[in-house]
Amino acid sequence: AKPLSSFVRNKLINDVYLPIIGDNMAKQIGALGEGKRTDLMGLLLMISPPGYGKTTLMEYVADRLGLIFMKINGPALGHNVLSL
Repeated sequence: AKPLSSFVRNKLINDVYLPIIGDNMAKQIGALGEGKRTDLMGLLLMISPPGYGKTTLMEYVADRLGLIFMKINGPALGHNVLSL
């Protein structure tokens, strides 16, 4: 059985987030529509203070869309990295 918090999180994402932003986000990262990418090299940068659910949302959306999710901690990259 899923922990309750996982169930509530998934229900919230399915019933609230995805109907509002799901298709638009999928199009932006090239996972849906006429501009669908086949090279799996899309990149989406999300910025907000810690604790707003960016990682949780993207892990779930990536799973639903069949995409690979890679979390990159910007500050941990350091100053020498100029591109991804």
